[in-house]
Amino acid sequence: MTLSEDWLVVMSKPRAEFEARLQLENQGFDVYLPCRMGTARTQSAGQPVALFPRYLFVRLTAQAQSVMPIRSTRGVSQVVRFGPTMAWAPDRLIQNVRAFEHQLRQAGTPGRFKPGDQAEVLLGPFAGITADVVKSDDARVVLLLKVLGSQQKVVFDAGTLSKV
Repeated sequence: MTLSEDWLVVMSKPRAEFEARLQLENQGFDVYLPCRMGTARTQSAGQPVALFPRYLFVRLTAQAQSVMPIRSTRGVSQVVRFGPTMAWAPDRLIQNVRAFEHQLRQAGTPGRFKPGDQAEVLLGPFAGITADVVKSDDARVVLLLKVLGSQQKVVFDAGTLSKV
C-alpha cells in the first residue's frame, strides 16, 4: 500500500462532516466527502448532504505527512480503526463512489419529469426498468410499472431516475 493510492477513513463528530473537511483541507490534506443534494422533504432541500453521514476520506499527499494532526482537527471524532490497524479505502472504491455521486447529480435534477415522459430506474431492485411517468414533484416521481402481470403505480425518489 502506497500512501498516495489509498484513502484513510475518518469519522467526524455528529453533523460536522463539512467542518472537518474544511479544517483538513486547510491543513493541506486531500479530502473527499461524498455528497448528494437534499430533497424537498428535508430541511436540507437543495443543499449538499453527506452520502455517508459522519464519514469522509483523506489521502495523504506526501510520504512525510502524518495522521497525527487528523485526530486533533476540529470536527473530527476519530480515525477509523479495525483493532490496531487504521481503515484504508482503496482508490478504486473511491473512484466508484465518485461515479455513483455523479450519477445521482445527473439523475436528480428536480422538476424535469413530466406526465407521459419515459424514465429509467437507475438504482434499487427496479434498476434498468423503463416506465411511463404518471406524475412528479421536486422529490418524487410516480411511474406506471408492469409488475406481476398488472400495472402498478410505484413512487421513486427523483434522484434514482433518469429521463429516457
